[in-house]
Amino acid sequence: MNRIKLMISFLILIISLTFSVNSHAKIFELHQCFQTHSMQKVKYKDWKEYSEKKYYEDFIFLVDTKEKKVTKLFIISNTKKYIKKKQETWEKLKDFYVNTLKTTVEYYEKQFPYPYGATKYNKEVYKLKDLSAGIATAIEKKSDISIDYLNINLNNGEIETYMDVTASMGKASPVGIIPTANYKCKKK
Repeated sequence: MNRIKLMISFLILIISLTFSVNSHAKIFELHQCFQTHSMQKVKYKDWKEYSEKKYYEDFIFLVDTKEKKVTKLFIISNTKKYIKKKQETWEKLKDFYVNTLKTTVEYYEKQFPYPYGATKYNKEVYKLKDLSAGIATAIEKKSDISIDYLNINLNNGEIETYMDVTASMGKASPVGIIPTANYKCKKK
């Protein structure tokens, strides 16, 4: 009889812990994100200007604490104009990787294939590493030589992105941490 009571108590404890852990899981959505700073010195004054130049219908960051991931979603308004812009950016970044990071053209082309086409919905998924004081930090390994980081302020919708070249190369690098872009978003 005592074993049955003990098992029932244990089962109730497990069920209550399961529901209490899931009750803290949240999804945060930031949308109409526009760039306020970038490593190419490009910045935009508002969402309208940014969306017209980038051909975005929406640009969303979704933080899922249960799945421990951050999804960056671009919804493209004009895929033909968008891909042309992506190809121009690819060429500029190739110069940056070759001249600043001292990679070869062949290496860059292998790590970052030339963008021939685009779909209306484009996702990048990052691993949520930490959520403290309203700041979510997420990472994604982009290539053999860089890891991208996101710091997302869930309180005010500001996002800073940077890449760490040192960590992925496993040795001291003259480049190290490079701020890549900052964004401002609307909270949903």
